[in-house]
Amino acid sequence: MTRLSTALLSIVVSALLVTAGCSKNEALEYRYRAEELFHEANRMARDAGIKRELNAPGTEQQVADAFERTLSYCYTALDNVDSAASPQEYLDLSNLTYHSTIRLSQFLFGDKQLDSCIALYQRLNGVSGLTGYQQMYASLNLGQVLQSAGQWDSAVTVYVETYNDYYPPVSPEGEVEFKLFNLPAHIFQIFERIGDTSAAFESFLVAETYYRDLTRDFPDSEVARAARTNLASLYEMVGRPEAAIGELRALTDTAGNVTVPAQLQIADILAGRLKQYREALELYDQIDAELSGRDTGFAPIIMYQRSLVLLELDRYADAREELIELADSHRRYYQQNATAQLVKARSFDLEGNWPRAETEYRYLMENYAGSDEAMSTYLYLERHFREANRNAEANRWYERAIEHFDELIAGGGNTAGRALMHKAELYRQRQLWPEAAQTLEELYRRFPNTRLGRSALITASEVHRQRLDQPAVADSLIEVYKRAMTDPEQTAAAN
Repeated sequence: MTRLSTALLSIVVSALLVTAGCSKNEALEYRYRAEELFHEANRMARDAGIKRELNAPGTEQQVADAFERTLSYCYTALDNVDSAASPQEYLDLSNLTYHSTIRLSQFLFGDKQLDSCIALYQRLNGVSGLTGYQQMYASLNLGQVLQSAGQWDSAVTVYVETYNDYYPPVSPEGEVEFKLFNLPAHIFQIFERIGDTSAAFESFLVAETYYRDLTRDFPDSEVARAARTNLASLYEMVGRPEAAIGELRALTDTAGNVTVPAQLQIADILAGRLKQYREALELYDQIDAELSGRDTGFAPIIMYQRSLVLLELDRYADAREELIELADSHRRYYQQNATAQLVKARSFDLEGNWPRAETEYRYLMENYAGSDEAMSTYLYLERHFREANRNAEANRWYERAIEHFDELIAGGGNTAGRALMHKAELYRQRQLWPEAAQTLEELYRRFPNTRLGRSALITASEVHRQRLDQPAVADSLIEVYKRAMTDPEQTAAAN
């Protein structure tokens, strides 16, 4: 090679190195600026969240605007950075794009800008540098926003694609990702609750196959144990208690013994679903006799459950004796468990000792005020006297119940929600259908993000459809319910 050729080659190589260096520097600058914008937006969000009541008007919008500027810059950077020439910078920018989308979507979702949320996640799905876990969460969030926007069919399509694409439903740290894991059960549950029997049947088969595949593909793993738990819950929901028991018996510890929680659930199914009370009682006795270590904490639960079975066997004195022993050996549990007092009152009631039963019912209402058991007792006493044609007493209990529920409702909090539910049930008991529907809808309006509030929509739709001959209103409430049920982790058959 001549000296001239060598010089030319050197110039060419130097030019290429300079070009590559400029490209690299440009990628670094884009990443640096994107990080700077993201950290500033995060700082604004953190400061605004410390004492929200002190924020000036428009503060949240300013934070949202900061994330929107960050996201816009991230997409500009992704368009200008070569993923092949600067792979790490491109991945970092993709990561910032993902987190900026998540943060901005939270503001848009809270402001009910659902179409904008959908557009955000649809655009994010086109970013090539996301990890598989990020792609999964982006798709899951898209499905939830679609569902909230009333696009249930589209949401289901996204959900199914998501749990099929990201398999097994395990986080990078190896833990079960329940928001994803529960999707098949979540879809079935919604179809089942809204009364779409055909879709519920199909989605049940899909869910059953999904969880069965997990037990086969990943035996002796946490995801397999969670899958069996969900299968047991699904089988219970569709009236297949024997199949549920089969799954629970496969939940064993390292020594190969069925776990205590699984045994307790089996006993509950034997008593509650199969009415095999003696078999359930034997199993409770067996579990109790074998308790050791931390499992001894289940002892008061077993005693309480035994009292329920004894009640079903018409062994009322034995049920009370079990409760007396429970109160003596686990007083704190008894004092915090209103149902134990209800069982005691019920044992005298079923035995025919009404004066003592009424005394125990009154004790329950006075000492466990605000509990579901106490509130349901108001309904029971109104019904008891009305069915006995003692209408004056029934009316007095009706008025006392309304007054009591209204006091609890005025107090706010979770107790108010349960009081609204019982008030609606009292109206239904008296066949006051408009009042029942109105109360149920109020329950949802005040507690839209709770299972109780969402369940009220289903009951309200049934009242409108079956009692008030208002199918259009019933259908509209069903649509609201479908939009509200967006969290698989909280609403699926098992968590």
